[in-house]
Amino acid sequence: RILPAAVRHAASSLSIACVDSVRRLQLGRCLLVLGFNQQGVGEAAFKAYLHSMSILWVCSQQVSVPSSAFQIKSSSSLASTSPSGSPPLKKSSSEGNVAVGLVSSQSKKTTALDAHMIFLSQKMDEAANKSSSQSPLGSILSLSRSFLNSTFSASLHDHRPVDAEKPFRSLWELGALPPPVDDSVASDYPRLALRLLAPFIKYRSLEESVHTNRARKVATAECLLIESNSLARSELSNQLHIEELREQACELLV
Repeated sequence: RILPAAVRHAASSLSIACVDSVRRLQLGRCLLVLGFNQQGVGEAAFKAYLHSMSILWVCSQQVSVPSSAFQIKSSSSLASTSPSGSPPLKKSSSEGNVAVGLVSSQSKKTTALDAHMIFLSQKMDEAANKSSSQSPLGSILSLSRSFLNSTFSASLHDHRPVDAEKPFRSLWELGALPPPVDDSVASDYPRLALRLLAPFIKYRSLEESVHTNRARKVATAECLLIESNSLARSELSNQLHIEELREQACELLV
C-alpha cells in the first residue's frame, strides 16, 4: 500500500518549499563568497546552487507511474479481510486478481517527486506494520523529512567507500530520484539523472575519492549513451546531437 494522494501531495509541497529555501540560502552564500575572489570556495558554492536548481527542475518533470504503485492481490484474500457485514468484493475477470493501491490504474504519468514519494511511502508502510500507525500530519512530516534526508543530508557527512557491487549508491546527488530497481544502473531516469550529475562533473571536488569520481563519470556516460539511443529511435532525431552525446560519453570513460 502507498499513502493517499492528498498526503503525498502535501508532503511534496512541503518538500518543494524546503528545497526552494535551500536554493535561496545557497544563492546568498554564492553571491557572498564570490566577492572574496577565492576560486575554489566560489565554485563549491556555485555547484551547490546549481544542484538545488536541478532538484527543483527534476521534481517537476513528468515520469511514468512506478509499477510498484499497483499491488496485485487475490480478490479472495481481499474478501476475507472485509469487515463483517460488508458486501463481498466483486471478483475481477482477470484470474481473480485485482489491483489495489491509491494510484489509479488509469494514471500513466506523474511527477518525479511523486514517484519518489510513492517509493518512500511504501517504505513507511512497511515500517508502520511493525509499529503504530501515524496521523496524516505525522505521515506528511515523515515523508517530507525522508525525501530531504535522501536529497541533502548525505552531502554533509556521507563519504562512505564505494561498494563494488553497488557503485552508484555513493552518488548522493541522485538522491532526489527514486533508487533504481537494478543496482547495476545509475538511475531508471537517465535524462533526469544527467541534470543532477552535471554540476558535479563540471566542478569536481578534491575531497571526494577517486572511486566516487570514477563512479560519477561512468554513471554520466551511461546516461548519455541511453539518451543518445533514445534520440536515435526518434523520428525527429538530430544525428549531429546524437554523435556529440556519444563523444562526450567516450571522453568520460577515457
